[in-house]
Amino acid sequence: MENIANLSPELAAEVDDTVGIVQLICGEQNHRTFWAYVSMYPSKYQDYMAKVAAHETVNVTEYGIVIDTGWGTLPPQDVQDRMKTEFGADNNFETELNKIVQDAYNQEIKNTGQTYS
Repeated sequence: MENIANLSPELAAEVDDTVGIVQLICGEQNHRTFWAYVSMYPSKYQDYMAKVAAHETVNVTEYGIVIDTGWGTLPPQDVQDRMKTEFGADNNFETELNKIVQDAYNQEIKNTGQTYS
């Protein structure tokens, strides 16, 4: 995702119109828990993740298109199944991605002895 920041605004908009990162978002609104599947704009994904990491309030509609939403901690299983079938959504995407990145980092250290800060 790092290279998307280097795209021209026109090309980034074209990518956003063509590709989405389907993400399950869980949060709280007006003291009620909610879930939402959002097709995230690739050009805004890093900014979104940075705000989440900083525990900032986020309006998900600024970062993508809401596909489905509801009240509660997690979506019902039928919605999860439909999101997986229709969009390839994987609720464990971030966990798996972080594991892959960590494994690659550990392998790089093992191969080169160099660490990155």
